[in-house]
Amino acid sequence: MSVIVQITTSLAAVFVGATVTYFVNVRERRRRHVEDLFNAAIAAVASAKAATMFINNVPADAGLDEGTAMTLALQLRSDGYRQLVERIADARSAISGVTPYRDDLAEFLEPIDAVVENSGEIIRRLKEGPSSPKG
Repeated sequence: MSVIVQITTSLAAVFVGATVTYFVNVRERRRRHVEDLFNAAIAAVASAKAATMFINNVPADAGLDEGTAMTLALQLRSDGYRQLVERIADARSAISGVTPYRDDLAEFLEPIDAVVENSGEIIRRLKEGPSSPKG
């Protein structure tokens, strides 16, 4: 009878250890996922802010005739604004991804340029991490 008790005790200990390990790993994986969301949002907001500083003119000493310089300047502006709009959309998407953990960031989703205008405050709040233990 003592052999059966020893085997049962050993199996129960292994089961309890495996259960605890599983739940600790699931919790840690969830925490890392939330941290990754916040880090991605920080990067997206910083990228949107940086996209506002694009080259939109051709220097006068570039050696181009006026028509070519004007065409190039228009292309630079067009590309710059397109990239800015894409980066703002990416930042807004990333912010909306963290709003379940930090609902005070939802105020920066409207108007569209709020991400750029308030980038410093948004990044500060994102660096603070989740505001409640939802994850």
